[in-house]
Amino acid sequence: MDHRPLSDREIVERCCLSLTQTYLEIAKGAKGAHFFEEDDVLGCLSHEVHPAANFGFIARPTPESLRMLLRCVHKSPSFTTYLLPTDQDDAARELLESRGFTVSNRLQLMYYRGPVRELPDIEPERTELHQIGDRFDLVMFLARQFFSEFDLSFHRSIAMLTASAKRCQLFAWKYRTEIVMGAMFTQWGDTLGLYNLAVAPHRRGKGLGQAMIFDFIARHPGDSITLQCNQNMVEWYETLGFRHYGTVTVFSAPEV
Repeated sequence: MDHRPLSDREIVERCCLSLTQTYLEIAKGAKGAHFFEEDDVLGCLSHEVHPAANFGFIARPTPESLRMLLRCVHKSPSFTTYLLPTDQDDAARELLESRGFTVSNRLQLMYYRGPVRELPDIEPERTELHQIGDRFDLVMFLARQFFSEFDLSFHRSIAMLTASAKRCQLFAWKYRTEIVMGAMFTQWGDTLGLYNLAVAPHRRGKGLGQAMIFDFIARHPGDSITLQCNQNMVEWYETLGFRHYGTVTVFSAPEV
């Protein structure tokens, strides 16, 4: 295993690889899913009316890639564009906005490759979920917290896609039958991507979120760990040993 220090560019590449491959894995289960890599755009189009199955990743917009994105928008109004971090973020964002794309979110890339930690003592213990029904229930729990502004239909669509995604490993901590907290991860090489870490609202403020993250770190010694969070969570993750390595800007499609 390569233990040399990674450059900032290599770390950003690892973070982006985990993000893009995980989103493509989730989209596999969508009806009519079609994956493409064309004109510097990597993404998926499907028959689903949901951004989890209609999206594109781009780093440096060009006239050709912008035309490609606009063709995707015409095929799916729910199409979402993810602008990956480069040394020209501002110029790239302005170019997309000039074509009618609007910023809907900003995901902060966080990365950990630090000391191995002792496995924390968490009550109850975590359980990896394999049955489709259990996986669906957990993703519904996660979706209600991360996408609270959307309706039940939106939650059900993303839960069905994620529950059937084979490379997405889902974990729950339950007290009796109640889900206390949960998370998903994907593994690409020696990079572990954490997604949708959530603690039940009435269980927050007790250190469970920190214990959950340290659990993953302790169980995967030597792996790089990456996740995305909102700006207001960056400082908290930094207290746990993560570092911030750029921003993925999320764009909603222009009106057609």
